[in-house]
Amino acid sequence: TVDFCFKGGTRNKIGINSLNIANWIKDSSKSCFVFDKKSLIDAVTYLISECNFTIGSLVMQQTIGIPMGGDPAPFWANLFLIIYENEWLQKIKKTNNILARKFHSTFRFIDDLIAVNDGGEFEKNIKDIYPSELILKKENSSKNSATFFDLKIEIVKNKFVTKLYDKRDGFSFFLVRLHFKDSLIPSKMFYSSIAAELLRICRATSLLPDFIDSSKRLIDRVINQGARENEIRFTCLKLFNRHAAIFVKYD
Repeated sequence: TVDFCFKGGTRNKIGINSLNIANWIKDSSKSCFVFDKKSLIDAVTYLISECNFTIGSLVMQQTIGIPMGGDPAPFWANLFLIIYENEWLQKIKKTNNILARKFHSTFRFIDDLIAVNDGGEFEKNIKDIYPSELILKKENSSKNSATFFDLKIEIVKNKFVTKLYDKRDGFSFFLVRLHFKDSLIPSKMFYSSIAAELLRICRATSLLPDFIDSSKRLIDRVINQGARENEIRFTCLKLFNRHAAIFVKYD
């Protein structure tokens, strides 16, 4: 991956300035922290190989995979996946451009991927795109319905219909999602977080019945966590007055 990034071009170093902004540069600079290809490979190798965990008095070193939780881990995951995807697409564009164009609505965020209107081509070509050690899990059982991050997406009468999706709803145990009223935060902040969550539900949800269902479950939870009904009502009124588009969206 590093070889691919450094291939071509006249600037063969990466300079990181005092604002942590990285740019390709030609020569070393006193105002920047500079990486060439070798030093970058050495740095990445060190970060991956020297990943140690302490459990009590036991020190363990990870030897397989990318260390999760580290700052660069998402970038490493993206780089790892995109190098295979790019190589495959570049090859297919030369031999079967019609197939390559079917991936124009395929999107990935780190290791979550959704393929829209691809005619099932992504699933057919998985083994040709990614290495055999990468295990992919298909989440949706229907071609007309899928979940991607916090959205459930369905095709109903040839239209996309979305609503909020939270896999925690299926957990068999209680899970704290928002603050309790008696937490060490201002009361205004507590109710503002409820308003923000209601707005998030609205933006993610196409149909009014789904909006009402998700909102009711939210309000039931926060009441159990100390919220007062009259304060919730006042919070909702402020929200609806400030965001009149909610009424337009749900007619």
